[in-house]
Amino acid sequence: MSKTSAVHALSTNRLLEALPKSDYQRLLPSLRPFLLVFGETIYAPNDLIRHIYFPTSGIISLLAVAEERTSLEVGLVGQEGMAGLPVFMEVKTSRHTAVVQGAGNAFKMRTNDFRKECDNGGSLVSSAATLQPFAINPSLASRRLQPVPPDRRAARQMASDDTRSDEYE
Repeated sequence: MSKTSAVHALSTNRLLEALPKSDYQRLLPSLRPFLLVFGETIYAPNDLIRHIYFPTSGIISLLAVAEERTSLEVGLVGQEGMAGLPVFMEVKTSRHTAVVQGAGNAFKMRTNDFRKECDNGGSLVSSAATLQPFAINPSLASRRLQPVPPDRRAARQMASDDTRSDEYE
């Protein structure tokens, strides 16, 4: 099996898999395997976003500062999406913290390569555009914190799907 087809066979990021084969093949040289280590911060508020992450397993939490020393989870990124969506909207720095909530694997792409693809109008652009309505509104973090209901079946199901495990931390 060639290196290209081996990498493609390992890809289970649904956003990348939805691309036409020719677009995926064009992106392949820009994608690098990346290990998602539990608890690792991928980027913090005001950091320059240097890479886009496409999880193939594992979960990345997006956290916003809600009050002094309090974080609020405002998004989860699993194998259905990408971390670094603000870059699609031509924002260069992060407004939140992206931290690995579930260990796994991802592909990462340099921001410049992603922007180049966006400027060329490839199918990755339309795929990223479908995620835009889910972009995080930073004002959400300033609202009053609400307790999380005890029934977390949806989060557990996502964790199970994205980490290929029944365990969720």
